[in-house]
Amino acid sequence: MIHPVASAADHLRTSETGAGRAVPGHRARSARGAGRAGGQPWRLPQRPTVQERRARWDERVARHGVGPDRWQTPWGPVTPYTTSEFHPDPARRMMFYLGTGQPQYLGRSPIPLFLAATALARYRRRGDAFPAQMGAAPWAGDSGAYSALMLRTSPHGHPWYAHPDEYGAMWTRFLRDVGPPDFVGIQDRPCEPGCLNRTRSTVREHQEATLRNYLYLVDNFPFVPWLPTLQGWHPWQYEEHADMYQAAGVDLAGQRVGVGSICRRGSQRDVATVLGTMAPLGMRMHGFGVSLSTPFLLVRCPVCSLVTSLLSGRWRVCLAQRDLPIPEDARPWVAEFGIDLDGWLDERGIADGVPFLLSPSFEYDVELNAFFRSWQITSMRRASQVAYARDLARFLTFLSVARGGRGWRDATEDDHLAFHAWRRRDPAGPAVAGSTWDREVASVNRFFAWAVERALVVETPVPQRVRRLAPSESGRRGGGTTPATYSHDAAAERVQWLPPAEYRRWRDVGLRGYGPNGLPDSRFRGRWAGRNAAFADLMVRTGLRLTEQASLLRPEVPIGPGQGGYRRFWLPAAIAKGGSARWVYVPDSMARELGIYVAVDRAEAVDTGRRAGLYDRIRRPLVIEDAARPVAVAFDGRGSRRVVKLAALDPAERRRVLVAGEHGLEPAALWISEYGTPVAPSTWKSVFADANARCQAVNVALRVHPHMLRHTFAVVTLEQLQRGHLVALAGQTAEQRGHYTRIFGDPLDWVRRRLGHRSLTSTMIYLHALAELEMHTRMALVPDGWEDPHPQVLAAAGAS
Repeated sequence: MIHPVASAADHLRTSETGAGRAVPGHRARSARGAGRAGGQPWRLPQRPTVQERRARWDERVARHGVGPDRWQTPWGPVTPYTTSEFHPDPARRMMFYLGTGQPQYLGRSPIPLFLAATALARYRRRGDAFPAQMGAAPWAGDSGAYSALMLRTSPHGHPWYAHPDEYGAMWTRFLRDVGPPDFVGIQDRPCEPGCLNRTRSTVREHQEATLRNYLYLVDNFPFVPWLPTLQGWHPWQYEEHADMYQAAGVDLAGQRVGVGSICRRGSQRDVATVLGTMAPLGMRMHGFGVSLSTPFLLVRCPVCSLVTSLLSGRWRVCLAQRDLPIPEDARPWVAEFGIDLDGWLDERGIADGVPFLLSPSFEYDVELNAFFRSWQITSMRRASQVAYARDLARFLTFLSVARGGRGWRDATEDDHLAFHAWRRRDPAGPAVAGSTWDREVASVNRFFAWAVERALVVETPVPQRVRRLAPSESGRRGGGTTPATYSHDAAAERVQWLPPAEYRRWRDVGLRGYGPNGLPDSRFRGRWAGRNAAFADLMVRTGLRLTEQASLLRPEVPIGPGQGGYRRFWLPAAIAKGGSARWVYVPDSMARELGIYVAVDRAEAVDTGRRAGLYDRIRRPLVIEDAARPVAVAFDGRGSRRVVKLAALDPAERRRVLVAGEHGLEPAALWISEYGTPVAPSTWKSVFADANARCQAVNVALRVHPHMLRHTFAVVTLEQLQRGHLVALAGQTAEQRGHYTRIFGDPLDWVRRRLGHRSLTSTMIYLHALAELEMHTRMALVPDGWEDPHPQVLAAAGAS
C-alpha cells in the first residue's frame, strides 16, 4: 500500500522518506549495512565551511593531478575510468538506455530500455502479465522523482511518494517478475530550481534526504542494485554530496553513480562542467535524461567519455546551430571532419534552426536527413518543419522499440497499421484525437513519398486509396491517391472560451496569487506575477497567438495611453502565422499596464542581466543603435557591418537582438525572464500550467491554455460587434443598410482580420460559439412545464 502525503514539502522534511509515518530505526538487514552502521543510526556530517571546502578542493587537486595515466582537458582531468562506445571491456563501454513507458516492450526490444516505476506499477495494477522471457537487451529502472515534483503528479499511487519499505518491496517484486535490471534509481531529490521552489527546501536538504534514502534502501533491500545518486546544481555542490557519501562509508570510486539534475540545463557547457568536476573521483557515471544537444556535447567534451551510460530519449529532433564552441582537446575523430562547422553548413545552404534526426544511439542518417533540406520542407515555415520532424521521429521510435529494431528502409504496411492501432486504439497507448493522427499520417506519408521518388525505398508503408474526384466548383484538386488511414472523426475545433469575469478570476488566483475570496494570499510565493498577468491580459485583449506575442520587441509595442482610447502596432509577417501581417489594436488600459511592467519589472531584470554580463556574451548579436529606426546592425567575425530590418527577423533571430542605450546593451525582447533573457514560448506554457495547478489547489475549477485566450478575444469581440451592428442597422432602410455594410464591413470579417485568418471559413467557428451562447439564454427563458406545480400539496397529501 502506498501512503499519501499532504505535500511534497512535508514528504521531504520527514526524518526519512516516510509518508504518513516515521521511518523505522536504521537497523541494517545486511552484513554490508551492519558493518557500516555499527548498529547505530547514522548521522549526516556538519556542513563544511568555505575554508574547509577550499582546503578539501586543493587537497583533491593535488591528489588527482596530471599523471602518466590521466591527462588534462578544459573540463578537468580524464581518469583511467574513461569509457567509449566501442571499448573492449564491457564495464567501460558507454551504453544508451531508451526511455519508454511501455513495459510490454521488455520482451521484444533489442535496445536497452529505461522504465520508470510508475509505468511498471500501472502495468501490474491492470493485471497484465510481464513477458515470460526477457530479451537479450538489458534494462534499468527509475523512481520518477522529477515528474513527481515538477509535473504536479498526485501523491496517491506514485511510487516516489511511497515509504522506502514499500518502494523496496515493489522493486523486489519487479526483479522477481521481470528479471534483474542493471540498476534501479532511488527516491532521490532533484535540485533543479523549480524542484527547490516546489518543496521550499535547500540543496543541502535535498542531498541529505537523497543519501538517507539510499542508505536505508541498501541496508534493507541489499539484493536490489540501487544506484547511488549525486544531486546538486553548482559543480561544488556535487562534490559536497560525494563527500557526504564518503563520510557515510560509501565508496563511489569505480562503481556506477547517477548524476542528477543535469537533464534540463539550458547549456551543454554546464553539463560538461558538472561532469568534469566529478571526473577526478573515478566514478562510472550515469547521466539521467541528457538534453537534446548531448550528441554535440559528446563530440566536443572529452570528459563526457567518463559517462558509462545515458538515458537516451528515443529518436531525437535536433536543430542546426552555428557558432558552437569547440574545445582545443576535442575527441580525436572530430578532426576528421575539420573544425569549420559553420562553413560546412554554409556550403550546403543549411540555415539555423533546420531540423534533423538522430537515432537512439546518436547516429546521423545522411539519406534520411536530406529530406529536411528538400523543397517540400524548406518551403514551409520553421515551426511546420519542426512539427514534421517530430511526427516522423515518433514513427521511427515506434519502429525501433515495438517492431524489433526495424529501420525506416524496412518499414511495411503492417508496421504502419500497428502504429495506427497503438496511437488510436490501444488502451495502453496515447489515444490521440483524429486531427492529431491526421497530421502524423500526413508527415510520415510525405517523407516516404519523397523517399520513393529518390528510390530510397520501393514503396511507402502508408496504405493508399484513390482520391475521390471533387466537384469543379469547389476549387479543390481531385484524382491521385491519399492515405487510407486518415481518420473520419476529426471534428471541427470545439471553441473553448471564458466570460470576462471568469478570466479575471483565473488570472487573479492563478497568476497574481489571490485567494478564492479575491484577496491577496500571503502564502503565495510566485514570482513575476505582474509580468505574467500583463502577458495574459495582452493576449486576451488582442487575440495574438502565443509565438506571435512572445516574439514582440520592445520598440515595436506602444507603451502608455494614446489619443483615441487605443494604441496600435504592426505585427510583422516574419513572426505572424502564415505570414498574416496585420495591425494590432491595444486598449489604453492595456498600454498603461505594459508601461508599468516595462518601467518596473523589466527594468529590474535588465539590470540583473547587465550586471551578470549576459549581453556581452551573446554570439552574433543584432544591435539596434537608434531606437527610432526599425533596423539592427549585424557584426561578423571580420568586423564588417550589415543592416537588417527588424520586420524581417524570425522568432529565433529576435532573441539575439539588443538595444544600445545610455547604460549599455539590453535585450530588445519585450518579455524577459528574471535573469534578463527573452522568455521562450515553452516557458509561457509552463506559466499557464502552474496557474492552473494553483487554481486546482484552491478549488477554483478553471483551466486555461494560451490559445483559449485567443478564442475568448474572438467570441467576446464578435458578440459585442454583432450587437452594435444590429443596433446601427435597426433604423435604416435596405439601401442604407447595404451602404453601411459596404463601408464598415461585416463584424465577422473584422474579427477575421484581427485574428489574421486568410479565409472567413476559419473565423466562422466562432459563430457556433455565439449560437451556443444564444441557446443558453433562450433555454433560461423557456418555462419548465414538466415539474408538478403544487409540490407542497402533494407532499402534505402523502404525509396524511
